[in-house]
Amino acid sequence: MPFLTTCKILLAYRVAFRRYITICGSVLGQESVPGGSDFGRSIPIINMAKSGKSSIAGVNEFQRYVCSVVPVLHFGSHKGQCGRIGVVGGSDYFVGAAYFASMSALRLGADLVYVFTTKSAAAPLKTYSPDLMVHPCLDSKDCNKLVIKTLPKLHSLVIGCGLSLEPDVQTAVSFIIEQAKELNLPIVIDASAFPLIVTKLDLIRGYRRAILTPNFSEFKRLYKSALKEEFTLSQPVPEAVEAMASNLGNVTIVAKGAVDIISDGLNLVVCDETGSPRRCGGQGDVLAGLLGTFSCWAFNAEVNGSLKNCPLAPSVVASLGASMVTRRCARNAFKKMRRSTLTPDILDEIRDGFAALFPVD
Repeated sequence: MPFLTTCKILLAYRVAFRRYITICGSVLGQESVPGGSDFGRSIPIINMAKSGKSSIAGVNEFQRYVCSVVPVLHFGSHKGQCGRIGVVGGSDYFVGAAYFASMSALRLGADLVYVFTTKSAAAPLKTYSPDLMVHPCLDSKDCNKLVIKTLPKLHSLVIGCGLSLEPDVQTAVSFIIEQAKELNLPIVIDASAFPLIVTKLDLIRGYRRAILTPNFSEFKRLYKSALKEEFTLSQPVPEAVEAMASNLGNVTIVAKGAVDIISDGLNLVVCDETGSPRRCGGQGDVLAGLLGTFSCWAFNAEVNGSLKNCPLAPSVVASLGASMVTRRCARNAFKKMRRSTLTPDILDEIRDGFAALFPVD
């Protein structure tokens, strides 16, 4: 795919995250980002502090899209109706990652979380929280049998948070992804799932319910594998994210960085909600867990018609919601804890951060 020169890309990126337009340039402005025309259309950019208002008081048009996917709470609801999420991850050294992803999904509003992990990580996870249903199966010979039994109960999967890189575990994860695709489940790919995906792109290529959340190092490896060339810039740029999403068959990519760049190859949104300068470990796991719940809600909203007037794919709406909440909660935690901020502090902010961004209750 033809690409812009390095200077032109950098110019596009520097201007892009300071501007905002809509998908069609009809609500918030007509402005195009320099370099966007090379790809045949304007690049939709959001700026959460400046966007225009919608019919929901105090929020902008993009927040309204996210609000439209959030299920209504009522006294007739039953357990599991707001989401049964699967988290595939955790290992000897990275138990916390699976915990943070799982608790983020629950704190956002999912009803149930099933954790598929290794035998060594299962006991600590059960000790961390009685709210999690923990299956120590990833390094078990009975893993496939349990997966076939359990996956049909779920609404979405989060794969990779603290995941073991042992060959038997990676084989199990390949099987889980294939089974999830057969069930048409949204799949969030994060962290330690990327070594597998980079070497087996066909696992997710063309699966439009897949959402990939690479950090910069993971983005570069994924870019090289997908587009067969090195990514030489110092950070992701909108055009590169869009090109990679398109190359992979319109999966959704959330390129994490100073701003979060989200694209499914058809539309592109840059979320520059202010986050935290404190880079404690676990924030990516929070994003992945939130995405597990938001993707469940968004694809359900597509089925029930709540997204019929939205120009964005459900995966992009889910990614936008998760990005905004993660950044807002990190910022609020940092205001209180400053340099002492840790990921549990961010988890504690999910209730208020979500309510401030998406006033649906």
